Amino acid sequence: MIQIIIFLRYHTHTHTHTHSHSHSYSIGWVGFIVLLIIILRLIVKHEEKKILKEGNEARTRLREIGKRIPVMYDKLEIKSNCWIQEIEVGSGTDSHNEHVDVNLNVIIFKITFDNIHFREEYRIDMEPQILKMKLAIQKELSFYYDPNNVEDNFLDFEFLFDN
Repeated sequence: MIQIIIFLRYHTHTHTHTHSHSHSYSIGWVGFIVLLIIILRLIVKHEEKKILKEGNEARTRLREIGKRIPVMYDKLEIKSNCWIQEIEVGSGTDSHNEHVDVNLNVIIFKITFDNIHFREEYRIDMEPQILKMKLAIQKELSFYYDPNNVEDNFLDFEFLFDN
């Protein structure tokens, strides 16, 4: 990666023609900026994968060593707020506005188990009727927590995103 940046810098300074020097210099900077954007996107993708992997490992660990509490879906409080948001897509003369459905569902889970009080909120982006239907079909969910660190817990919603 450093070699590419050095090449781009070297490439922009090696031209001897005065009329092409500024043109090559700007192409070099454009190349550098494009390369920088690509590198940043790769870093972001890597970090996203890392976070997802850590989350999966934590859930797997809690399923193995944690305590499981069965939770009936009708014991969950669901608050939904849906709206249509207008967003601009594209840029310049190719830009246009599109309407996007936004579904903000907050699932509130409260339970006392072994003298431990849990109150958790989960935000799920899904059409409210589909969310309620999937919860009703599932009937029972699983809440896992680490008895040594009750802050380390999760309500298993993975079934919501299975096709």
